[in-house]
Amino acid sequence: MNEKKLVTRLQKGDTAALGEVIDIYTIVSNVFAGMLPEEDAEETVSDVFTALWYSRLNAEAGALKAYIAAIARNKAKSRLRALRISEPLQDDFP
Repeated sequence: MNEKKLVTRLQKGDTAALGEVIDIYTIVSNVFAGMLPEEDAEETVSDVFTALWYSRLNAEAGALKAYIAAIARNKAKSRLRALRISEPLQDDFP
């Protein structure tokens, strides 16, 4: 894989390039496996690559992995906050 060409294609809106990025960086899904319920993990992975697509002009060749990792970290933190908020607090019990 030539990351520079891949990033250029991605920035030009090539959806096939996004598919290649997803194939290459499927490791992202393993990151969430232990910390989130399966459904939330799958949705978070989807959110990561959706965010990459919408911010693809900010991606840089040579730093794509780090960029995806930063997006993944932020999406995971958001998901964890959301899950904690939805859990009942002890004061909520009758």
